[in-house]
Amino acid sequence: MCPKGLEEGRVGEPFKKQINTQYVLALGTLLKERKTDFDLVGFLQYLKGKLLKLELKGRVALVSEALGCYLTGPLKVNADILSEIMINFQGILGWPLNDYVSQRGLGSFANFSCAMDFFARTTEYSSAEFAVRPLIEKDPERALSFISKWAKDSNLHLRRLASEGIRPRLPWAPSLKLFCKDPRPVLKIIELLIYDKVKYVQKSLANSLNDISKDNPEVFLDFCAKWLQKDPSLRPILERGARTLLKNKDKKAISVFSLEADFKKVKVLKAQLKANSRNVVRGSELTISYKISLDPSFKGPVRLQYALGYPMAKGKLGEKVYLLKSTVASGATEIKGERRISFKDNVPIKQRAGRYTLSLLANGHRLDGATISFTLTS
Repeated sequence: MCPKGLEEGRVGEPFKKQINTQYVLALGTLLKERKTDFDLVGFLQYLKGKLLKLELKGRVALVSEALGCYLTGPLKVNADILSEIMINFQGILGWPLNDYVSQRGLGSFANFSCAMDFFARTTEYSSAEFAVRPLIEKDPERALSFISKWAKDSNLHLRRLASEGIRPRLPWAPSLKLFCKDPRPVLKIIELLIYDKVKYVQKSLANSLNDISKDNPEVFLDFCAKWLQKDPSLRPILERGARTLLKNKDKKAISVFSLEADFKKVKVLKAQLKANSRNVVRGSELTISYKISLDPSFKGPVRLQYALGYPMAKGKLGEKVYLLKSTVASGATEIKGERRISFKDNVPIKQRAGRYTLSLLANGHRLDGATISFTLTS
């Protein structure tokens, strides 16, 4: 269990608020209990007046920095202490601990191994995909020797870390430029995990493949073609990995997955998209309802999606596309339903206040009259 109080007030609030004064007091107290020379007063004083002014990543970095100053001595000893208390700091709460071990792991050959072993022991409590990346950059070959073993482990969290940690373009983290340039080492790890039955791992594999498709579409599609020919049952993971190329109607991607019929323009008589509110507060949800009526003459597969347009830095606009429903039309068909869209911290976009848009797409084509807008506020 988390130290008293840390489990309170989490629902709907930003992640950064979980790394607060109560959090660092609980962390420092547990360290002091296990390491008598740990300067608890100095540790807390180092953070006082600075922590709450920072955003999430800034708070993670500051707590990690404070640990670097006050949790001194051999990393192996300190890593053992941190692994013992990690059960108290699960999820986002373990990120500063992972970062501290990662930074210390860069210091020597022995520390490198110690850090990788620490992540293997604790990732089931707090996933270490951010912390492992500096070690990959420092010594890719050595890091991959550990990660290859993780990919074969019985622990599903460790197998997922093997995939997520080497993603070329992991959100919230700097890109691994060496893998953006040459994704073959990543594909070797993916091949070790390709038959994993755990959805948590499968989702990570598809995300890693999607990363690869953005920088190396030819390499990615050759990989997909090889595995589709070898085992068609792998299609769901591979097609999910191709989602960006398919969204952009990439001709080779459509051909590799034999989706020509799926991108046939749908004959729509009427399309409607509604939302339960035009003003959404961050941390809440928006409910949309949709209905499209197809021309009776249209027959074939229909993939109904919605595109979420959102503001980015420097005035740029981004867009993500999500599946609503797949069906096969035969004669007059009406497709309708509802979907709740979360605007909590764990969605895969940085939620900036401003104007957002929602549009309906059928087989990749935007539908006339089915675009609405709303405003997101903090």
